[in-house]
Amino acid sequence: MPKIDAEFAKSLGVESGDIKQMNSEIKNSLLDEVSVRKKAAD
Repeated sequence: MPKIDAEFAKSLGVESGDIKQMNSEIKNSLLDEVSVRKKAAD
């Protein structure tokens, strides 16, 4: 398992390397995906 640090965040596209920002972006992305899948299921 990779170390969760600034370099990891940068590898995911968070230019600042901020871990809190990375977590927020991941959460928002997951929530968006859930919303899309819920709409598709209706």
